[in-house]
Amino acid sequence: SSSSSSSLSEYEDVLTSETVFWMATQGGAEALNLGNEIGSFEVGKCFDALVVDIEDTQEHREETDEQHQHYIPQKQQHQQHKHLHNIDPFDIGRPATDMEEFERFVHLGDSRNIKQVWVNGKRRC
Repeated sequence: SSSSSSSLSEYEDVLTSETVFWMATQGGAEALNLGNEIGSFEVGKCFDALVVDIEDTQEHREETDEQHQHYIPQKQQHQQHKHLHNIDPFDIGRPATDMEEFERFVHLGDSRNIKQVWVNGKRRC
C-alpha cells in the first residue's frame, strides 16, 4: 500500500467535540478536584456561561459592516453578495443538533456571536 493512503483506523484516537467539551468543563473541574463546585450547570455549582447567537452569520456581519462604512443601495448590496446567499456550510438537510450548533460556534464564531456573559451567577454583559 502507498504511504499516501490512509485508513479510518488511523483516526481511532481522534478526540470528538463531545469529549473536548467534557474535558473543558466537567473533566477539567474533576482534574482540579473542583467537580463539586464547577464544571456543569447543576444546582448549587458556580454558574459561568456564554449566551451565543449562532445566527449572527458572517454574511450578516459583512452586510452590517458595509452599511456602517458607507451607503450601498439595497439592490447593489444584494448583487455584491448574491454569491453568499443561501450558502450554509452547516446545512445538512435537517435541523442541527445542539452539539452541531455548538461546533458551529466553536469553529466559525467570534466575539460578535456572544450576547451575554455570566460569571459566578451574575450577568457581566
